[in-house]
Amino acid sequence: MARLGFIGTGHMAGAMVRHLAPRGHEITVTHRGAEVAQALVTEFPSITKTSAAEVVAGSDIVFLCLRPEVAAEALQDLPFREDQRIISVMAGISRQSLAEWCAPAAQVTLMLPMELIQRGGCPIVVWPEAEPVRSLFEPENGVIAVENEADLSACFAATTLVSAVAEVLDVGSGWLGERIGPDAAQEFVGRLVTGMLDIHADRSSRFALLRDSLATPGTLNISMVQRLRGIGLADHLRTELDELER
Repeated sequence: MARLGFIGTGHMAGAMVRHLAPRGHEITVTHRGAEVAQALVTEFPSITKTSAAEVVAGSDIVFLCLRPEVAAEALQDLPFREDQRIISVMAGISRQSLAEWCAPAAQVTLMLPMELIQRGGCPIVVWPEAEPVRSLFEPENGVIAVENEADLSACFAATTLVSAVAEVLDVGSGWLGERIGPDAAQEFVGRLVTGMLDIHADRSSRFALLRDSLATPGTLNISMVQRLRGIGLADHLRTELDELER
């Protein structure tokens, strides 16, 4: 089992710890993010809550889960070691910057998880090495190794698709709720979307297949697709993703 430390104990750190703690790892977390840290210690008495310096000193693998804007200051003067592995889940901070802030630790991995990592089924993007992330989080989750830092940044931008789709579904179910009631609308739309996605779950181009299976000639679905294309949805979406990738 590994000695794992978490600097920054927000919701993402909490989800990773809840996946890892039942597997017998020795885990320490910082006071930063006190509410989540206390909840973890209460839930798993084996977890230790302590200072950032002590987390680093007592860990072989250190997860950096800070808000990007405070990372440089928070990591100053911590006792990193050359033999440590650093894993950062912070968006927008380069591997080069982390190597400087965490010197002499030179093994730095960038990782993109989502909160569903706690229960499994999460796509975890990593660069440059898949280990030790793969050993820690598979087989319950799936690790995707990308070829460069730019690819990782693109994946970070693509995570916003989830909130964009959620916004569309919320508006659509709200519209339906005005007609059949909010509870019935939420259940209908939720079951509709998850059920249709499951049909193509194991196929490549699953989203295009789903769209094309529904948007056949003469249907309401083809009318909606054509309307969205008519207002330039694809171009707008690509433009926004390009901006977020930067």
